[in-house]
Amino acid sequence: MQSRMLSWFWYSNLHIVAVASALLLGTHALAGQKLSAWYLLLACSGVLLIYHVDRAFLRSNEDVRNAPERLQWYETHRAYLFGSSAIAIVCGIVAALQLPLPILAYGAVIGALGGLYSVPQRAGGRRLKDIPLVKNLLILTCWVGGVVVIPLYGDISPKLLGLLATYRVLYLIPNLLVADWVDAPGDVAKGEATQKRKAIQKGITVYLRLAVPLVGLITLMLISAGISWHLVLIDVMGLIGLVWILVRHAEWTPKHVVMMDFCIGISMVTWLFWILLG
Repeated sequence: MQSRMLSWFWYSNLHIVAVASALLLGTHALAGQKLSAWYLLLACSGVLLIYHVDRAFLRSNEDVRNAPERLQWYETHRAYLFGSSAIAIVCGIVAALQLPLPILAYGAVIGALGGLYSVPQRAGGRRLKDIPLVKNLLILTCWVGGVVVIPLYGDISPKLLGLLATYRVLYLIPNLLVADWVDAPGDVAKGEATQKRKAIQKGITVYLRLAVPLVGLITLMLISAGISWHLVLIDVMGLIGLVWILVRHAEWTPKHVVMMDFCIGISMVTWLFWILLG
């Protein structure tokens, strides 16, 4: 029973929806803005669909080497995949009908980028996600755009919007680096795994050198911008946890990626504390 529940947690992509919800709610709490329930529904529906497409419907050759258990789970849970996708589509349409046109237009751009991420674009089936720098820029653009820029643009000052966007970029980079590390063995057949991991390790080293001063600086800037120091310190605990995972380990596994998802989920606590403060 425990193993079955863990499998649902690992492979259903529902925990990614929880991460998106936490980031949206926590970011709005920091900004002192109420999040539209319709936008939350649209964003969560889009996230689930994009991750289903990427991991289940457009599976790649490296997934056979990196995540055979996940592929097997998808084969035995096709009813869930199609059912949850259908529900997400319906919920997304209903939510879209309740939102202003500009938000829908910008959201459509984010959704298109998320879809293009996995779809073969070039001869030989090469996808945008196969180009390391482009892959990570796309992921950061989609997440930061969907979590910070689109829902908060026009409601807060450009300065605060930029601060929050930068803060969330710092929040997301560790997860991207570790996920790339975990996926690197999928390139063994092309003889690129060792080279790829060396490049990722350099990226982690650079991030760690910059993280402490940048986190300290942006924390002070957020507080000086008028955000409650209680909320900032609660939320930054998640970022500290992400940095700790990078520092504490020399190699990483899929479990570390999920641990990082939990760290990002601390933003939900930020929102709950904001609600309690009234």
